[in-house]
Amino acid sequence: MKKQYTSAEVFTTENFNNPFGDNHHSPTYNLSEHFKSIFSQHGEDGILEYLYSIIDIKKKYYVEFGASNGNTIENTRSLRENHGWSGLLMEGDKGLANQSNGLVNNEWITPENIMELFSKYEVPTDFDFLSIDIDSDDIYVFDEIDTEKYKPSVIIGEYNPGLPNHLPLSIEKGKSDYGINHHPKNQNFPCYHGCNIHAWYVVAKRKGYSILTTCGVNVVMVRDDYASNFVVPPLKDIVTEPYFRKERNRFEFQSRLNDNFKWILIE
Repeated sequence: MKKQYTSAEVFTTENFNNPFGDNHHSPTYNLSEHFKSIFSQHGEDGILEYLYSIIDIKKKYYVEFGASNGNTIENTRSLRENHGWSGLLMEGDKGLANQSNGLVNNEWITPENIMELFSKYEVPTDFDFLSIDIDSDDIYVFDEIDTEKYKPSVIIGEYNPGLPNHLPLSIEKGKSDYGINHHPKNQNFPCYHGCNIHAWYVVAKRKGYSILTTCGVNVVMVRDDYASNFVVPPLKDIVTEPYFRKERNRFEFQSRLNDNFKWILIE
């Protein structure tokens, strides 16, 4: 069984003040000079333009899930509208998918079905860009993607900005606020979802990817065979001033979750 922690163990004063136990965090975001939002929420459009000015583009093909209706703040919208890309968009909310006029496919993404969906929609093995934002089992879905077969050069994944980063932690698989077999929602602030930056770092490294920076509540990573083109910071320099210090409610809501909500150590 994977090691588990309660909210009382994770959301301590010490972890709030010193996320790594040594009060270290980077004062600036790596590559922040390239952040630019055309449609994206936190500057992802600009960082993607920069990365793909250096990385070879194979297909101009993306996969994004958690894509809403495809026409709001998605990480792929500017690629499609301004750079001639196309690809696969998937969204678990049927109402949002239906707003897209066929642009977005209504699919509930799980670790168990993600490879079936790639096959169903005939995703090319050498597609370029992957964006993961499902507010639930993001890290578990990523871990089930066969990165020996499917080799996106750049991946963006959302992290839970309320979690400290002293350990690589995620929610219990299948138990998100937004999941089918979920805990009852906190009506004031659904907050039990996703994983922290540290968890992304661990799984990315194991699967052949390097995190370059965080952009808002997203980590930005490149496949290791492209990493030599960039400065790859250590984990302690990827974590900037934690979001939960700026928006304390992200930390405090989760700190009040009872012992039925487990935080799982990712290895």
